Amino acid sequence: MRLYLGAQNEARQGVLLGPAAPASTSELVSEQTLTTQPAPLSPQQLQSALQQVDQVIADPASYANGNTQDVLSQALLSLALSGSAEAGEDLSERLKTSLPNLSAELFDNVVAEPAADVVQWYLLWAIGLNGHGRIPVELLNTPWTTPNNPREKYWQPTPAAAWAVAQIRQTDPETLTALVNRLSFEDDPTWLKGDFVGALSALTGKQFGYDEVTWQTWWAQQAILSN
Repeated sequence: MRLYLGAQNEARQGVLLGPAAPASTSELVSEQTLTTQPAPLSPQQLQSALQQVDQVIADPASYANGNTQDVLSQALLSLALSGSAEAGEDLSERLKTSLPNLSAELFDNVVAEPAADVVQWYLLWAIGLNGHGRIPVELLNTPWTTPNNPREKYWQPTPAAAWAVAQIRQTDPETLTALVNRLSFEDDPTWLKGDFVGALSALTGKQFGYDEVTWQTWWAQQAILSN
């Protein structure tokens, strides 16, 4: 695993600080062997895991034990690590379903957040790890209205959606348009704008940093070339 730090230079361009890229394909393959390999699920295991997820999401007790994060992550883990396109699609469908109108208690009751936000956050986490599925563009367009908190930790799905589209390589025009347009949202904190810059950079290979005009110009040119 290689660790990198994203930053912004004086020209407001994105820069990536960290180790050099692998010198050869064999080095990259060697690194990949150290990561967790997909654990395929049989059709019966897939259905059983999905049923468990549905039960956990529907059960009010899941959000009242003080550690909702553990309950949801444990229920989703096998699906997240399966590498199954079917699992990714099924998890994506659950982003569209009615979610509980409750408060979720997290980290030994230290944090309380809307359960619907927490469920969506963990579904996005599982989809991103799985590598398959479809992230609703609506989640990329949701205005940011959450006040800053001292922990600088947030469970709203918008930043998780930006991360997930990069993980599953969701590069359709609607998604890229939403990512580019998001850079002009004036109420977004800088760190959230950075999440969208990171997603765009990962999906397009372009390094325009926080320069939204350059991103918009480039994307408009792509539209012209595709016609």
